[in-house]
Amino acid sequence: MRPDDAPATGAPAETTHTAPSGAPRGGDPTATGPGRRRSVPGAILNAVGVLMLVATVLVCAAIMAPRLAGLEPYAVATGSMEPSIPTGSLVYAQDVDPASLQAGDVITFSTARQPGVPVTHRVVSNDPVDREIVTQGDANASADPDPVPYAGVRGKVALSVPVLGTVAAALSTAAGKAALAAVVVVALGLCLLADRLRR
Repeated sequence: MRPDDAPATGAPAETTHTAPSGAPRGGDPTATGPGRRRSVPGAILNAVGVLMLVATVLVCAAIMAPRLAGLEPYAVATGSMEPSIPTGSLVYAQDVDPASLQAGDVITFSTARQPGVPVTHRVVSNDPVDREIVTQGDANASADPDPVPYAGVRGKVALSVPVLGTVAAALSTAAGKAALAAVVVVALGLCLLADRLRR
């Protein structure tokens, strides 16, 4: 046997491969690349879009959903009931028999002078004989000049939410509805853009 044919002794030689320069190491959680760079802004845009949609749904639900329980929403435009009901609040009134109203109840009603304008004041007294109710705003020094006929009572206030009346009044206008639609479109656009960035 020739010397160069002798069996090798000792540990076999290792074969090593050098990774190309700049290539990320396999399994390295800190590796960065185009996909990872795109995922961060994509996640942010998606979160913003989802939050906008959720906020829109919650506002609309807060305004409209109580109607399913028989409550009618009315925006409070003045400070006559402060501090118990601040200006800009949204009150929810439920249908009630006017004869059952007592002093201290808060009601929403219409007056003969302004039949189309809802007013929310507190009951001072109730006259079932004349079928009239004397009302007064908490912030007013005296009772309202004209008693409220039973026919003018729109309901007894069951709940009030600060600020929501201002939002509801704004959304009832053409500009407000257009703004709401724009918010929904922008939110959906952000979610679609986020989906593209994360691919």
